[in-house]
Amino acid sequence: MPPKSDRFKQAELAKIHIAKKELGLDDATYRAMLKQVAGVESSKDLSAQGRALVLEHLKKAGFQGKHPGKPHNLTSQSPRAAKLGKIEALLADGKLPWAYAVAIAGRMYGKERLEFCSDDELTGVITALVKDQKKRKAPHPGHLPEGEGEKQ
Repeated sequence: MPPKSDRFKQAELAKIHIAKKELGLDDATYRAMLKQVAGVESSKDLSAQGRALVLEHLKKAGFQGKHPGKPHNLTSQSPRAAKLGKIEALLADGKLPWAYAVAIAGRMYGKERLEFCSDDELTGVITALVKDQKKRKAPHPGHLPEGEGEKQ
């Protein structure tokens, strides 16, 4: 197995190439960006600092990755998959990132990741998201429903 630093380097390079594809950069534009940001013409020549600079630049350009924070090792055959599906739906409805659900699990149960939550803890996260959803959809105090309060 390669040393940890080599695996980390390969992971960062893979992320750079995923960002290139996601942002739709052609080869000439990509190489010009590498030259401007890190002073190299190929990603294989990037130092650790150069990789960090390029990734930061790509994030500022709009790269987010597919679903940051989404649990990766839970399959649809997992008994908890239905609960994670519900969490995903609630997050999507509220236009919230996976990190929001992870933060709830951290606050409520001291868990760093959703993968570490028990079934009961996942139910608690769902309950918190449902309550949050109701709060976000509730009218604000002093706000009149549409059409009320208008002069006729």
